[in-house]
Amino acid sequence: MKKIKYLFEAFLLSVMVLIFKLMPPELASDIGAKIALKIGVKTGASRTALSNIAASFPDLDAKAHEKILLSMWDNLGRVIAEYAHLPVLCDNYCEIENSEILSDLAEKQSPALLIGMHQANWEVAAMSLRRFPGLNVGAVYRAPNNPYADSILQALRDYKKGEPSFAKSTRGMRDMIAHLKNNGQIGLLIDQKYNEGTEALFFGRPAMTSTAYIELARKFDCPIIPVQMERMESCFFKMTIHPPLEINLNVPDEALADTHKMIESWISAKPGEWLWVHKRWKK
Repeated sequence: MKKIKYLFEAFLLSVMVLIFKLMPPELASDIGAKIALKIGVKTGASRTALSNIAASFPDLDAKAHEKILLSMWDNLGRVIAEYAHLPVLCDNYCEIENSEILSDLAEKQSPALLIGMHQANWEVAAMSLRRFPGLNVGAVYRAPNNPYADSILQALRDYKKGEPSFAKSTRGMRDMIAHLKNNGQIGLLIDQKYNEGTEALFFGRPAMTSTAYIELARKFDCPIIPVQMERMESCFFKMTIHPPLEINLNVPDEALADTHKMIESWISAKPGEWLWVHKRWKK
C-alpha cells in the first residue's frame, strides 16, 4: 500500500515538474508563488509558521506577522516551481558576490565548509557552488521518505554518477570526513533542528542544533565560509560569499552562538525568505 502511495506521489511530482519546465523560468516562478499563496495559507504548516514568526518577532504586530507568512509562502511556491529550471537559474539568474573567495579556494585545492540556510532558493545556491570551476563541493541532504520522489529530486539537482552527496547519517559523516581528507569542500544548511545536537539560543529560544560543521572545521583546520542567498526579484538571486568566520572552534557553544547570530541577522533582514514551517524550537 505504501509503495502505491509513493508511486502516486512521484507521478504527481513528475507531472508538476513537466508543467513548470514547459514555462519560462520567470513565469514558472510567478505561478508557483500564486499557487502556494492560494493553498499554503490554509494548511496546518501555516499555523506552525505563524507561531514561529510571532515568537521570533514579538515586537511586531499581528499584521506584520501575517505579511511575513504570506511572503514565506510566496518564496516557497517559487522554490518548488524553480526545481524545473535549476541549471538555467544558476547560469543566468544568479549573481555571485565575492566569487574571488571561491576562486582562491579552488586554486589552493583546500578543504572548506560552506554553510548556509533555507533562505531564498537554497537549491540554486547548492548547485551554483557545485558547478563553480575548480571546486569539488559535496552537499549534505536529508532524503525524503519517498524513494521515488527522492530519485526525481536528485535528477533535478543534476547530480552526476559518482558526484559527492552526503545523507544525514553515520555513514554520511564518514563519507564527509573522507571527502575533506581528499581536499574536497562540503555545503551544509545549519538552520535545521537536530535532536541529537546541542541546545543553543536561536531568536532567544532554545533550539537543538548540530555542531557537525564546527567539529569538522576543528578536526581538519579548515575555514567555515558563510554563503548568503537572497531573492532579488522573481527568480533572480544574489549569492554572497562571506569571508571565513573568525570564531573560537575550541569552544563549540561560543562558535554555535556566533553562527546563530549571523543567520538571525540574515533572516531578520528578509524574514519572508526563510522557511518558517520547520519545527525548529523546543516546546
